[in-house]
Amino acid sequence: MVIDFHAHIFPDHLAQRALASISDKSGGLRPVTSGILSDTLEKGPVWGIDRFVFLNIATSPKQQRKVNDFALSLVADGQYAFGSVHPEAEDAVEELHRIKEAGIFGVKLHPHYQGFAMDDPRMAPIYETIEKLSLPVVFHSGKDIAYPNDDKAHPKRLAQVVRSFPGMTVIAAHMGAWNCAEDVLEHLAGLPLYFDTSFSKGYIRTEDARAIVRAHGADRILFGTDAPWMDGAAALSFIDELTLTEEEKENILHKNAERILKGEEQGARRS
Repeated sequence: MVIDFHAHIFPDHLAQRALASISDKSGGLRPVTSGILSDTLEKGPVWGIDRFVFLNIATSPKQQRKVNDFALSLVADGQYAFGSVHPEAEDAVEELHRIKEAGIFGVKLHPHYQGFAMDDPRMAPIYETIEKLSLPVVFHSGKDIAYPNDDKAHPKRLAQVVRSFPGMTVIAAHMGAWNCAEDVLEHLAGLPLYFDTSFSKGYIRTEDARAIVRAHGADRILFGTDAPWMDGAAALSFIDELTLTEEEKENILHKNAERILKGEEQGARRS
């Protein structure tokens, strides 16, 4: 079993425009899927992936409800999906309750695309509600291709959030923080949160990735691709390069994800 905990799709009528916009912002990054559900599900078996967790982001307050309605449609279709809230939306806290009641599996937040610093005190009501509702939250963490000089998602900021909200199940994308391996080892490794492996192949040295896994523990690492921006075969080859035990691979490829999706984890605490 392989569960991709970090993939993106869009409504069919919006996908082409959304991919073009993100590609432009990221300097021409080329997608490997058409960004729609059917194409992604068809590619899964080719790559060796059984299930996807689809992450959605509300990039403006007015998008918030539509984004979560789309996530709800995916859940109704039998998919795993995360919704989102926008920090500037007046009803963000109420929307988190709707997400929980609707059966959406968690929340995705992206400091760069949503314009907030991880440790901004104004985020406290949102974090408090996420923690109270036991909603796992995936953060884009570290740098971003489209925002190379923006430190809103610096690992030091996320470390403060994890310490302030210890009951919140946090997943830091991209091996803890994209393009910030030394900062991950300094500020995040060993804290009670998860890392995912999305968009790591070719962007982090293998020896740095191994060091992060050893310092943090394979029981708190989740496999991810960041599809449509990286294909599953490449992402799986990255796991093979880490020279892990079979038990460690099983944890990363599906067991850790299964615990979170079943609601068996809170704050990534070890039993």
